[in-house]
Amino acid sequence: MTFNTHSRPSRTSYKRARSPQHNQSASLLSSYLQHTHHSPPQQTMVWVLNNTSGNVTVNITNKSGGNGNDFVITTATPPNWTQNHWQRSASETFKVTLTGGKTYTASVDANDQITVYDDAVVIIEMKNNTKF
Repeated sequence: MTFNTHSRPSRTSYKRARSPQHNQSASLLSSYLQHTHHSPPQQTMVWVLNNTSGNVTVNITNKSGGNGNDFVITTATPPNWTQNHWQRSASETFKVTLTGGKTYTASVDANDQITVYDDAVVIIEMKNNTKF
């Protein structure tokens, strides 16, 4: 079977004439968007996940901001912003105490993810070039 490509209708391009007022409005809108809608600030945070058999008590120093109090992460609640997120923007010291009294301490950076197990703590470092 052979197709004749010469029989296709040709496309015609049309441009709509725009008034000077339209061009001025488009220019003002473009300028407004460029000056008022910046990209959102990068969120820096530490996420702590509890994969132990009990609750854990977490403390992250607050040299770069945030709350430096102790917080309990339960095993009964799925990970969520309120329980598992710490707003930090620089290196901090992380301390976790398990239900039986075992304690782990380490240095963490902003955007690290920490997973606590009964016998270990795993810290996943997020580098600046990581895209989400």
